[in-house]
Amino acid sequence: MAEHVGADNAHTRKIAQFVSTLSYERILQEVRERIKLLIPDSLGCAIHGAQLEWCRILRGALEKVDATRTTSVWGTSLRLSSPHAALVNGTQVQGFELDDVHRRGVLHVGAVTLPALAAVAERHCALDGREFLTAAVAGYEIGPRVGLCMGQEHIGQGWHSGATVGVYSAAAAAARGLRLSPQHTVHALGISGTQAAGLMAAQYGAMVKRMHAGRAAQSGLYGALLASDGFTGITDVFEAPYGGFCTTFSRSQDRFTLAELSAGLGERFETLNVSLKFYSRVGSNHTTLDAIRDIRRRRPFALDELDAIVVRLAGDRRSCRMAIPAAGSHFGAAMRCDVAHRGRRLRRSVQAASRRGPRPHRAFPQGQHRSRPRHHRARLGVPPQGARRGEAARRDNRE
Repeated sequence: MAEHVGADNAHTRKIAQFVSTLSYERILQEVRERIKLLIPDSLGCAIHGAQLEWCRILRGALEKVDATRTTSVWGTSLRLSSPHAALVNGTQVQGFELDDVHRRGVLHVGAVTLPALAAVAERHCALDGREFLTAAVAGYEIGPRVGLCMGQEHIGQGWHSGATVGVYSAAAAAARGLRLSPQHTVHALGISGTQAAGLMAAQYGAMVKRMHAGRAAQSGLYGALLASDGFTGITDVFEAPYGGFCTTFSRSQDRFTLAELSAGLGERFETLNVSLKFYSRVGSNHTTLDAIRDIRRRRPFALDELDAIVVRLAGDRRSCRMAIPAAGSHFGAAMRCDVAHRGRRLRRSVQAASRRGPRPHRAFPQGQHRSRPRHHRARLGVPPQGARRGEAARRDNRE
């Protein structure tokens, strides 16, 4: 396969070399244990997601047009072609906002990595347990690094990072599963990268947001399968000064950090920074929900007992910087966010948690906030910086 003349693709080549040569023996024991925890978590999310309306619609539509029955759709008896199974399985994992997350890389890693890899293992290349885990780690290492390269400005500009950077996790896992050479892996990354797409406006009630992860998984699988047959991609997909992934999605020549792509590969494992979620809410809301759970444990209350629930965010009226500890391991990150939008999302979570207590996925059904009582809505607020601190003002029996 001919390379682009003069292509400066040092980081792409380093990623491809790492993915292609990664062995089970080179993976730290703590990383092996972590990936063994993360994989069943994603599978559990997919099994629950299979019951949801948007996943049922997607499965039904694909079953009508796809007569191939080779690859399992998790949580169902259905089989589809491997690309369509990857699409559905990724959608199901991300189907209820309960799947794992790499906070600094802004990526739900399992939803994009595992559907592509499982499709490879079931249909295209038999893998034993060690090989499967090794390929999974390859995917879990690369996608978050692309997210770190792009920074949180990427999602701030309106790109859904799961759909954009997620293709690289899928491509890396699938390429390692297929045992592609470093050269072929470069092309797998380049084919996958040009398929990257996804808009954050989908988060406002659209079912299609859930499909973003599935499309990323499918794109990464296509990239690896095509590269294995000699199809070529963009060999400098990250470094290209015009039309490359980083320059195009950042709309700049410098608002990204290429060094993050390959920094510490094989020595510092980002898999350890992938966290589990206890609530089907954006990760930055979890600390507030934990606080409500602790308050209710000390003194159970009903929503009617409260005058107000006050959640105080640090920052000015335009933005805030929230410490985001990860559920379970408590990895931290700082995220820039819009106070008004964050306040709306917090109100929904706090109102549901205060009514019935924070619980896993069943606490937050889709669209629940639309039916909350108007007189309760007025009591939930996110004050500007400098407002008086407080957890909850009670009408009676204040502690």
